[in-house]
Amino acid sequence: MEKKRERSIPIFNIDEGTTFITILHDGAGFHLFSNEEKYSNLDNLISNLPKGTVITQLNDTLIKRDDIEEE
Repeated sequence: MEKKRERSIPIFNIDEGTTFITILHDGAGFHLFSNEEKYSNLDNLISNLPKGTVITQLNDTLIKRDDIEEE
């Protein structure tokens, strides 16, 4: 017997700015799907995160504290 799982599927209205975020199972990461300029690349994404957000990993690369520029 095959188990069925519910899944979230992002569908974008490309005529409007749209962002869809799913939090990973452990709460430590997320997937972000967007057609908004503020999330168009990693620099834009990082600059739009709330002040005090700690980044520990981008994709499969661990980030060391020394690698992050302080403002």
